[in-house]
Amino acid sequence: MEPLHGPLGPLVDMVETVVSAPTVIGILVLLLAITWLRTPSASYGYGSLGVPGLATPQRIAAYEEMWRKEESELWKWLEDRVALDRASAILTPHDGWRRRQKAKEMEARLQGESMSERQMDEAIRVTQERLEVLKEAVERKKRIRDEKEHKVKEKDKERRNRPPS
Repeated sequence: MEPLHGPLGPLVDMVETVVSAPTVIGILVLLLAITWLRTPSASYGYGSLGVPGLATPQRIAAYEEMWRKEESELWKWLEDRVALDRASAILTPHDGWRRRQKAKEMEARLQGESMSERQMDEAIRVTQERLEVLKEAVERKKRIRDEKEHKVKEKDKERRNRPPS
């Protein structure tokens, strides 16, 4: 910064005499008051709270609708693939050549689909999570049923072992 000291020295000296610490503090307080008192205009594209980055309820609803649509399309796509696999398994024997051919056909279809690789990975992850939740629910239901059956058997056993009164 030393090379700039010579040419800018007189200019800085003039600014120092006019601008003092109380002047800078006053300007900052004035700017702060303006930002507090000013209402945000709709032209800035702020969210419903007037804060940039926060989405409006309409935008959130639109995103949720898009997500539901994508999810339903994914489920249809998966169901179609499962149905095709089941139909081909019934009609043709399982040999290596046929499997390779089906893999090539599936790859060609995937390239023709509009889903990106990231979307497919996300869809697979969501499906796996749903399957895990379903498995847990079924296991929990079986465990509760087994516990109830066990209690009923114990009560029957107790009734049989009680002497008649």
